Amino acid sequence: MATDVDLQPPAWMDGTTVPAAELRRQLLGLVVPQEGIIRGMVVQALPTPDMRVRVSGPGMAALSDGAGGYYPADLLADADLDVASSSSTLNRRDAVIISMNDTGTAAGNAYRLRIITGTAAASPSLPTLPPADEPDATYLLIGDVYVRAGAETDGYIRNQDITNPAPNALLGAGEWHPLDLASGLQQAPYDDAPGWRFLLPGMVQVRGTLERTDGQPITTGTILATLPPEARPASLVHFVSAGQSSGGERAARPEVRPDGTIRSFHSPYEPGWIGMRGILFEATGAA
Repeated sequence: MATDVDLQPPAWMDGTTVPAAELRRQLLGLVVPQEGIIRGMVVQALPTPDMRVRVSGPGMAALSDGAGGYYPADLLADADLDVASSSSTLNRRDAVIISMNDTGTAAGNAYRLRIITGTAAASPSLPTLPPADEPDATYLLIGDVYVRAGAETDGYIRNQDITNPAPNALLGAGEWHPLDLASGLQQAPYDDAPGWRFLLPGMVQVRGTLERTDGQPITTGTILATLPPEARPASLVHFVSAGQSSGGERAARPEVRPDGTIRSFHSPYEPGWIGMRGILFEATGAA
């Protein structure tokens, strides 16, 4: 039993020696609710596309150290990373990461941006992370680069080949959860995996682009997916999103119903794919 218990020494109190782990926890832990991007650090194609990607700077991110603190990743200016040559026949996914390898010694520590080359395959996936040469590193995935077969002769690396999956560290958004897709629908290429999350407490955000598994157009009124009970609106909500037809991109009108179903309405055309990034609404459940 005790009537008082010492706290950890404040990092900014004169005469106090504070380990690095406590500095990370007390300083960044005060203002950063989760790991992610603070500013900049957007992975994008170069203005004149080639086999490189650019990470925008100045930028900063926070990486969890696993003990309640955060490593700051500080990028002073734009940084370009080389993308390995494409396969002539198969697509590939490369990972752009921020890597923090804290060995406890100044000589052994490493903190850098890296691009990790994936394996070309019929259905490519991201490479194993952390990479084999830094198995104990803390990392944050900030770019998913879809390297198309023969990219060097077909536009190189384009912005539509890149997704930026890292959350916003200051927004405090929750983790993405897989979206329960309706039978016969699947994720369309070049977009993040379909999912939902609490962007803020009680505020649901949906992402992903869907297409039919048989390659046919999506008919109006089709149920695209179903949200769980905690992520459903109290009443019907409507949105406008992108759709695609033989005539190019056109608008679709997805709606979310209180039963959690997401449906899309579009007339007089039937799109080959439907985007859901504009779906954001207040839910009846709690985050």
